[in-house]
Amino acid sequence: MAHRLRILVVDDGHANRMLICRFVATLGHDSISAVNGAEAVALCRDALPDLVLMDVMMPVMDGRAASAEIRRLCGERWLPIIFLSAKSSEAEQLEGLAIGDDYLPKPVNLAMLKAKIEVMARIAEMQQRLADNARRLEAYREHNEQEQQFTRHVLEHIVGYRECCTGPVKRWIKPARHLSGDVIAHAYSPTGAFHVLIADSTGHGLAAAISAVPAVDTFHTMTRRGYPIGSIAREINVKLRRLLPADRFVAAALVGVDPYRNRISVWNGGIPAPVFVAGEGRIAREWPSRHPPLGILDDAEFDPRWDSWQWDEQGEVFICSDGLIEAENRDGEPFGRQRLLDTIGAARGDEAFAAVIDAVTAHLAGRDAHDDLSLASIACTGALYQPCAGRDRPSIETPQFAASNWTLALRFGVNEIARDAVQPLLTRWLNQIGLDAAQFGELQLIFSELCHNAVDHGVLGLDSRLKREPDGYDAYQRDRAARLAALAAGAIEVRVAQIVDGGRRRLELRVKDSGRGFDPAPAPADAPADGLPYGRGIPLVRKLAAALRFEANGTEAVVDYPL
Repeated sequence: MAHRLRILVVDDGHANRMLICRFVATLGHDSISAVNGAEAVALCRDALPDLVLMDVMMPVMDGRAASAEIRRLCGERWLPIIFLSAKSSEAEQLEGLAIGDDYLPKPVNLAMLKAKIEVMARIAEMQQRLADNARRLEAYREHNEQEQQFTRHVLEHIVGYRECCTGPVKRWIKPARHLSGDVIAHAYSPTGAFHVLIADSTGHGLAAAISAVPAVDTFHTMTRRGYPIGSIAREINVKLRRLLPADRFVAAALVGVDPYRNRISVWNGGIPAPVFVAGEGRIAREWPSRHPPLGILDDAEFDPRWDSWQWDEQGEVFICSDGLIEAENRDGEPFGRQRLLDTIGAARGDEAFAAVIDAVTAHLAGRDAHDDLSLASIACTGALYQPCAGRDRPSIETPQFAASNWTLALRFGVNEIARDAVQPLLTRWLNQIGLDAAQFGELQLIFSELCHNAVDHGVLGLDSRLKREPDGYDAYQRDRAARLAALAAGAIEVRVAQIVDGGRRRLELRVKDSGRGFDPAPAPADAPADGLPYGRGIPLVRKLAAALRFEANGTEAVVDYPL
């Protein structure tokens, strides 16, 4: 016997009741009995049986009324009820089946009763399995919901899912499932540049979200150490290629905004082209994808080169994932890139970001998107950036040292120059000499400008006047990338000396290049000339330092910086 039942026998006839109870026992089941409907209801109120054999005509409460009351006691549980009645007309049987689950005429055919009990036993067993499965599924659902909430909480702190519609960076993410494979991260570089990463992992849900974690962690670490976006993209690619399966990758765009030089740098690997929106919604610049997504190429094939551009009027960079472009309405029509650009162009000022979200939401009209949606915007105006005050510098696990007079000398060769590693290596050393946050940020800016001049104008021999020509900035960057790739010889020497005199500390900074050096004559003494696409760096250094001079025919810059 597959399932032992507890059967309630309800009959006001003693002989019938005893006969059926003994027969139930011979079948291997347990029985309890009641002499009328009221007793049956009371027994069911104490404990529900597995099956009820119910006489119809009884005193106090008949079978139909008792069955209706028992049904209310059962709630959502199914309890089979078989009516036993001397009335065997078709109408009587139909009336009984309207309340119960089966009908047997009296005198009861025991063989037929046995068959019906066996059928009900199989149904009851199946119902029990279904109920058990439902409970297990509900328990799994609750456990999974708790796991999802925990995972989302952790990932929010690692990759940052939360919306932010104010400040220099606005971000919005709408997951296709509980967890998003799209992430938007941002961080300040020690030089004051602002870096933003938008990444779109293969797939959806937890697997896609986990794929983005190494990218975000590497992005934050390398940004804090002063690496440029190309080097960050390369390192993320190395890590993802090592960690992810072959069929998984991460489309990504890295954007660097330098508010001191009005410069935007973009490395785009598989993301819809970011756009710079100037006054009145005009699209002033686009950066289409020039690279495959991260995690596909090995390091020897990887191209870290990025596109740079200088803005001459304030504006905003908009970036989105392809899920936003491909979001479909009820008719299967995608939102589309043109609709995105039209929405941005029609909005006014800070309203553009919210206008895009409203437009996409209206386009979906309550439908779930098939892919994660993400949108970010970056304000390109120096007034929103405070890089040298109130922000913690990167944490390097090397103890700081205190001394009175000391000198630190560093020499960077072709490998460090070609991989843009000079500034990050200097960041590590500067973090050890006991600077506060403002000093650390200012010195990063000073070294950034001096090392930039030493590389570009000294080692590589580039001329900033090329930037005056139409598309000159792009031509300058292409020339720079070509000369870096072909660089076979060259060096930069950096010396930092702390001098204590009369209880006052100052730093003497020297940056010397092996090339022709930097000619400061064309640079204005206090501020860049209006309209010039270059010449902002040296006035900034003079503003931050106590003194700046050039020696050795312009190959060595010397800065005095009071502490």
